[in-house]
Amino acid sequence: MPLILADEFASRSYELPTDLVRGELQVWSPSGMLKGLICTNVGCSVLQFVEDHNLGTAASNHTYILTGTNPDTVRGADLLYISYQKLPRDQITDDILRVAPEVVIEVENPPDRWLDFFEKIVDFFCDSVFRS
Repeated sequence: MPLILADEFASRSYELPTDLVRGELQVWSPSGMLKGLICTNVGCSVLQFVEDHNLGTAASNHTYILTGTNPDTVRGADLLYISYQKLPRDQITDDILRVAPEVVIEVENPPDRWLDFFEKIVDFFCDSVFRS
């Protein structure tokens, strides 16, 4: 089966949270109430802080970030912060984020495998190191 490219991945819809990992789909378990509460509470605090200080913006809910190419990897972040310096307010779109955010927060979802969760964290970290 041919590898999927980031733009093709973004043009599709998925019933469950799905990432593109080195050209292949990786499906995640649906989030439970506890993960939703944690994401909401942390996300609201981060957003309030960055808006109060006009630093940038925060996003949540599996926001897609391109974390690698050849083959493409697109990861969905539970929460992220990105400065207006990296992504000016007038350049925010509904496309895959192609610049590394300053902060990515992932909340573990117990049904998911720990190794998959850890690999996702490594992808976010490597992306921020090599593209910052």
